[in-house]
Amino acid sequence: MSEIQPPQRHPLYLFAILILLMIGGSAIFGMLGVMIGGLVYGFENISNPDHIGFLRILQSSLSIGTFVLPAWFFPRFSSISAPQYLKLNTRLFPVYLILTIAVVISSSAPLEWAIQLNKQLQLPDFLKTLEDWMRQKEEETLQLVKQLTTMNGSVDLMINLLMLALLPALGEEMIFRGSIQPLFTRLFNNYHWGIWISAIIFSAIHLQFYGFLPRMLLGGMFGYLLVWSNSLWIPILAHFMNNAGIIVLAYSYQQQGLSTDALEGAPQGPVYLYFINLFLTFVGLMIFYQYAKAKNTIPYTN
Repeated sequence: MSEIQPPQRHPLYLFAILILLMIGGSAIFGMLGVMIGGLVYGFENISNPDHIGFLRILQSSLSIGTFVLPAWFFPRFSSISAPQYLKLNTRLFPVYLILTIAVVISSSAPLEWAIQLNKQLQLPDFLKTLEDWMRQKEEETLQLVKQLTTMNGSVDLMINLLMLALLPALGEEMIFRGSIQPLFTRLFNNYHWGIWISAIIFSAIHLQFYGFLPRMLLGGMFGYLLVWSNSLWIPILAHFMNNAGIIVLAYSYQQQGLSTDALEGAPQGPVYLYFINLFLTFVGLMIFYQYAKAKNTIPYTN
């Protein structure tokens, strides 16, 4: 069976189309979310930032309109089917699933240190206005996350796993790893460039500047998992596990009557445990890479 030739349109032209699809989808589904939320909970709650049900509908609608649907329609501009372009129909080896689970678990501790390192960021005095804006956006996002992750029972937990773990894992991986990463890989003819440019965009778009470093590192790891496995389901699984782990931990804290503010504190436990986890993450990724080479699933040569 002959390989489908890469798209002939310039990657930057296709990238611009994708951005327009995301902006249009965000605007349309943002309005749709407001309408649905208004019909369900009353239009008087449109301006009420504390109404959790309304926020959930709006957040879910935005995830679908900004990420899922644009990524699904985007391959049409390259004359390739969405499952093929996004690598949703390639062969998936079970070993990849096991290794992905192991790597996500072991990497959680080193990422905590990256979070604390990032929080120490201080800009020069002449950029104080920018730093104040960054801290304001960080605080706004943090308050929204706290509202959405407030859970009173198992039903709220299931809703949050769907809304904050599954939907973002599907949509964001379809956009950043499935759509953007191949464009920049083709532009520079090098998959490392594709991985890290998409990881930077992935981190920047969240507007959480004091979490930029760990989110970029996560995006980079997801990117390599995609390249090595040649299947988008692998980074989707890794992304879901990362988000779901935070949600379940927050739920556990709340069930014990503890404040979730403790989740944002400094890493706990002996320092050597973090180095051990970092080593295990590296070993897990190397095993993944060597297995991928043996199975010949890495589609790039540079």
